[in-house]
Amino acid sequence: DEKNNAWLIGLFIAGELASALRLHVSASLRAPLPELASFPDVIEPHLKADRTIIDASRFVSSLEFSQKYSEIPYLTLRPAFLAEEFFAADYIIAGCLDEHQAFYRRTYGAVVWSAPRPYPHFKRSMALVAYDCNGQRKKIHDRYPFYQSTQVERAHLFQRSSNVADHVFEAIGRSGQPAHALQSGSSVDIRAAMRRA
Repeated sequence: DEKNNAWLIGLFIAGELASALRLHVSASLRAPLPELASFPDVIEPHLKADRTIIDASRFVSSLEFSQKYSEIPYLTLRPAFLAEEFFAADYIIAGCLDEHQAFYRRTYGAVVWSAPRPYPHFKRSMALVAYDCNGQRKKIHDRYPFYQSTQVERAHLFQRSSNVADHVFEAIGRSGQPAHALQSGSSVDIRAAMRRA
């Protein structure tokens, strides 16, 4: 929660917290991801190859809301898909229990990057699954149109991290902001658009 490359996002229904998601975004070994503790041999080569990874492993939901709304997991994970476009990410990864792999495979076309391994502060082993942003994005948008977003919406969520006022691309370990990350214009344009929104 304290890292500069972390985003803490809550989903509220009728003013009550229904679920929460903590995202970590990294484009460098200088910007740590929680999954590195269990899967360093799998993740480090991607970061060394200048790929951008979003770790979406940390999400929780209220039992009351989950029982009432079956859509909660899909809605809770939506910000990860906004982040992939904002940061021009290559992969979204998640540590998950063995029995949850089917959800990620079926829902998002995720593939297994690692079989279950011991996991810090957790009694059970966790597998690592990965979603290929560039390979799967169109399929996901076609299947789940509500995962589509606007540049302004993405900027509202990610222009600032939960712990850093600005400089989010430096916080994730990327020296500069690529032109395609925000899909048009500069951050100045985005701020202007946010003021108009």
